[in-house]
Amino acid sequence: MKTKLSLYSIIICCLLVLDGHSQGGWLNDFELAQTVAKAGNKLILVDFWATWCGPCKKMDAEVWSTAEAQKIKQNFVPLKIDIDNERALASKYNIRSIPNLILMDYKGEVIHSYVGYSSKTDLMNFIENIPADASALNSKIDLDEKQELSYTQTINIALAYQDLSKAVKYTSLKFSFLQESDKFLKKATKKTANEVELNEIKLWSSLNSVIRGKSKKVISSLTEEKSKYESTPNEPLLNFVLLCAYKDIGDKVAYDATLASLKSKPEGERFAKLVD
Repeated sequence: MKTKLSLYSIIICCLLVLDGHSQGGWLNDFELAQTVAKAGNKLILVDFWATWCGPCKKMDAEVWSTAEAQKIKQNFVPLKIDIDNERALASKYNIRSIPNLILMDYKGEVIHSYVGYSSKTDLMNFIENIPADASALNSKIDLDEKQELSYTQTINIALAYQDLSKAVKYTSLKFSFLQESDKFLKKATKKTANEVELNEIKLWSSLNSVIRGKSKKVISSLTEEKSKYESTPNEPLLNFVLLCAYKDIGDKVAYDATLASLKSKPEGERFAKLVD
């Protein structure tokens, strides 16, 4: 109850101060945006701009001022940063040209950068694909920064980014989530010398490749290395990755055979349910 009351209080406080720290529905206080994003389980979209920026004004007129964009902005925490007034923040994020939209988590870690303004259609496509629910990621990164991440914590963050990528159709954003996943999978390799855990990392990395559309390459590679995973705790994960790959290329025969094999193993049913 104490946790729920604390979270509720944070949200109420944010709403009370919103009018004093916003312009047209945009926050302009970085720390407030972080608080709102954490409390609401959202990502932050930062619009680095300046009053003299022509493309910024065009983007405001053609996109941000529309009712459609106003509705989509509810899916993330919108934050406008004037680079002339917030030079330190602009420097921290290496802003060299504007407009520059940066998608980040509530801790301020960059996930994706959208530089320039080419068309309303492309920008709308980008913001429509920003996940509205970042609760899984937020729960995994909500850790004591003074403590080193464990193997399990590192893997969990990698998988949270992987899950976010799955529903995203805007290619560059999808790949940005996968790059973050890859980054934490690489970090996980430095957290263990255990062969089973190292093989687990390879399999999750292979699933990232499947999501990138490299299913045939993954199938070929994992088929050659199949004996390394069979009769180990990673066998269900192996079949799950292969199942996703077969589904991607439309190989129903291999898919059905792999699904049957997956369901016959301990933990297999859990993985089978993850395939849409």
